[in-house]
Amino acid sequence: MISTRDQADLGWHFGPGSATYERSTCGPMLDRASTFYVRHVPDPEIAAARRARKPHEPDPGDITARPTAEVRDAGRAGQGNEDRCVQHGKMSRRLSRLPPEGRAVFAIYFGDAGSKWAQGPGLAGRIGRLGSILHLTEAGQRLARRDEKKTRGAAVPVSAEARLETAVVLQDLQPQPARESLLSLALRQAQELFDRACVQWNDTANVPDKR
Repeated sequence: MISTRDQADLGWHFGPGSATYERSTCGPMLDRASTFYVRHVPDPEIAAARRARKPHEPDPGDITARPTAEVRDAGRAGQGNEDRCVQHGKMSRRLSRLPPEGRAVFAIYFGDAGSKWAQGPGLAGRIGRLGSILHLTEAGQRLARRDEKKTRGAAVPVSAEARLETAVVLQDLQPQPARESLLSLALRQAQELFDRACVQWNDTANVPDKR
């Protein structure tokens, strides 16, 4: 298991931290484009004046001034302070030392999917964040395939994650021994996946950064 402090830091990293520090770098450019964009809407009075003007008179619709001052990106509310930025960098470096499987488990478990399960009603809420990585297990895939035929031909393909959520809801409302057996096995395998990722995480604590 990992410390409660590390759990909190990982929850922040894959939640608000990712939303704040991993945003698109195109944002400021789009802001500037929006600032200087001029939407030309036909004006009947200007059109009439343009038709009536004499050749030597300036066009009443001409633009005679354009913004030239530099526009600085004022930043965005909630970007956090320097300490948070440093923390995000440290967490990213430490996560980079994990094997791909461990990083994937943590990203899902501590990310939006894990939060959704933790806040879910009934059995889903009791299962908690562990439910978000059920689809990574062999038993979870088998459980997802049980009802796969029912969703074939759907307008939008149904993912294994969605089918597992449905299976948990059905088990809560209409318990079935076969489904319960598979779900129990999938939860044990998911716990093993998470525990293995935790061991890998703890092993990175004293590993120096690669230069």
